[in-house]
Amino acid sequence: MIYKFGIDTNGLLHLGHIYILFYIKKIMNPKDIIYILLGDYTSTIGDLSGKLKSKKNKDKFKFINDIIRNIKKIFNKKKIFFFKNSQWFNKLKIKSIINISNIINLKYLINRKEIKNRLENKLPIKIKEIMYPIFQSYDNLILSPDYEVGGKDQIFNFCISKKIQKYLNKKSTKIINLDLILGVNSKTKMAKSQRENCIFISELKKSFWKILKISDKNIINYEEKFYNLFKKNSNKFLEKKLKKKHEFYKKKVLFFFNIFSKFKKKSLLLKLIMNCISPKYLSYKLNNKKNLLEFLIENKIFKTKKQIKRLIEQNSLKINGKTIKNKNFIIDKELKIKIGRKLIHVR
Repeated sequence: MIYKFGIDTNGLLHLGHIYILFYIKKIMNPKDIIYILLGDYTSTIGDLSGKLKSKKNKDKFKFINDIIRNIKKIFNKKKIFFFKNSQWFNKLKIKSIINISNIINLKYLINRKEIKNRLENKLPIKIKEIMYPIFQSYDNLILSPDYEVGGKDQIFNFCISKKIQKYLNKKSTKIINLDLILGVNSKTKMAKSQRENCIFISELKKSFWKILKISDKNIINYEEKFYNLFKKNSNKFLEKKLKKKHEFYKKKVLFFFNIFSKFKKKSLLLKLIMNCISPKYLSYKLNNKKNLLEFLIENKIFKTKKQIKRLIEQNSLKINGKTIKNKNFIIDKELKIKIGRKLIHVR
C-alpha cells in the first residue's frame, strides 16, 4: 500500500503534522511505503481551508530542508519518498489545466463556506485560490496513492480529487480524515498562519513555554491522541524533579519531553527543561526601604509592573516564605523574595 501525506512548504513542521505522520506510521504494514508531497508549488497559490491570505512566492523553498529532516526521524528511510509538486507543475501545459478545470463546476467550488464568506464580505479572492483543490487533485493523478491522509479541514479538497479521478477513470484514492489538533489557545486549530497558536518542532524553547500555556483540558486531549500512537517514555530523573509540581504542570512538561525526544537528544531536552523550571538565584544590595514593584523594575528583574501584578494575583510572590498580596509592600534588608521562578536575596 502507498500512503500519501501532503504538506505546504510555507512554514515549519508543527504538532498537527506530527499527529498525522505518527498515525500513518502506526497503521502502516511492513511492506507499505509513504509518499510525502511537498507542496512547494501549490503553497504559493493559497489554500481556502482557513488560511485566508494568499501566500507569498518568496517563502516557496524556505522550510523544505527542515520538514524533510524531521520527517526522516519518524520513518524508516527505505519506506519514505519525497516529491515536490513543482516537478510536474513547472512542466504543465495550459491545455492540461483547462481540461482538468472543465471537470469541476464553478458553482460547486464557490459554494464552499470560506469562499462564500469572502464573497459576502466583499473581500478579494483570486481565481488561483478557487482553483487550489483542482491543483491539489492533480498531485494524486501523478502519484496515484492508495490512501491519502489529512485533517478534517481537507475533506473538500479530497472529494474534488476523487471526482476528478472518477471522471478520468483513474484509480480511486481512499481518504482518511483525522481530527484537527487544537492550538495553544485550545479553541482554534493549529495552523502555520497563526504562529503564536502553533507548536513548531524546530522551536524548542518557544514550544516548551507554549505547551505550558495549553489548558488543562487540552493537554489531556493531547495525551489521549498522541500516547495512543507511540509508547510513552519514562524518565526517572525528570519525574523526580517534577514530583512536587502541580499535576497538570507535570503532564505538560512530560508531554513536551515525550514528543520532542522523537526529534532531539534527550540530554538536550533535559538541559532545556531544567533551565526553564529551576529557580534563578539573584542577589541585590538595598540601601533604603523601597516599594516592592519599584525595586523589581529598577533592578530590571521584570520589565513592567503589569507582569509583577499578575504574579501577585496568582499568589506567586512570597517574602520569607509568606504569600504577599499587597502590591505596595515595602521591602527592607535581609529578605528572601520568591516570585515565579526567581529567588532574590535582598541584603
